[in-house]
Amino acid sequence: MVSIIVSIYNVAKFLDDCIGSIMRSTYPDMEVILVDDGSTDGSEDICDKWAARDERVSVIHQANTRIAAARNNGLSRARGKYILFVDGDDMIHPLMLETLVRAIESGDYDFSMVLGRSIDEGDVARYKAAQSEEELQLKPVEIPQEELMQHLFDLTTFQYQVVWNKLYRKSLIEAIPFMQVPNEDLEWNTRVFLKARRAVVVERELYYYVQHGASIMHRKFGRGIIDQLGTVMMCLDQLPETDRHGRSCCLAYLYKTYFYQRYKSAKKQVPFLGDVKSFGKQMHGYAGKELWHSDLSMIDKLKIVAFYRFPSLYKLLMAHIAK
Repeated sequence: MVSIIVSIYNVAKFLDDCIGSIMRSTYPDMEVILVDDGSTDGSEDICDKWAARDERVSVIHQANTRIAAARNNGLSRARGKYILFVDGDDMIHPLMLETLVRAIESGDYDFSMVLGRSIDEGDVARYKAAQSEEELQLKPVEIPQEELMQHLFDLTTFQYQVVWNKLYRKSLIEAIPFMQVPNEDLEWNTRVFLKARRAVVVERELYYYVQHGASIMHRKFGRGIIDQLGTVMMCLDQLPETDRHGRSCCLAYLYKTYFYQRYKSAKKQVPFLGDVKSFGKQMHGYAGKELWHSDLSMIDKLKIVAFYRFPSLYKLLMAHIAK
């Protein structure tokens, strides 16, 4: 019924906890595909041990080609009706899979999702012990198609952007490969959301992403932010001209993210601040005209233009927020 694709690269310290949390799931009708992306720290041996222990577990060993290729490789092997992605250094609640399946099958939905929670590396053992398998009585909340892009490009949350808290119909995503770009989850979900008709969310934190020194969430601020902004521009390109609402949401996300990154670059006095500003000129040259024809309110348009023309205004805003 469900294919769980676990992307793995040098996470031996966390891998047993990750796979163990999946195998403790209250929903047993699953296959677990461990994709070892050229690990050299013993993760590859842990994968083989789990495959020998449980017939539902299989392993793909591949040369290190990064996460997009690992997920695509796992998708090519998947046999389930539904697909769940898990990162090899994270964990899931025992009821997560059952909750997602119940939600997606409660109606004609293309994907279901739960929420994620950040836990520190030192709290993993304590958190595992505290988990209970109580019956979840939360009612799923439907997300109509016209609201999907609004949620995807919402700056206040990343829950819709990531792939690891969602159960997708395989028929929806099997022709949509991951691309190796910065923030590949956002880019991939943009294409997925364009195809999706209806989705459903259970507002309960059932996926646990573990914070540690090597995790994506802890990567240092660097010039990769320019590439990430470029990914948002890719998302804008993928939205059809007729989708005025979706393009407006993406435009607002692009500008607001750029303002914050420019402010942060200036505050940290990074040597690539000039490159960030150069990207801003390129971005505005590409999207500036469309901004005025978007569905954003006139107040939002004026704010965006004011912050772009007068960066000091954004600095004052951030200083006010910090008080």
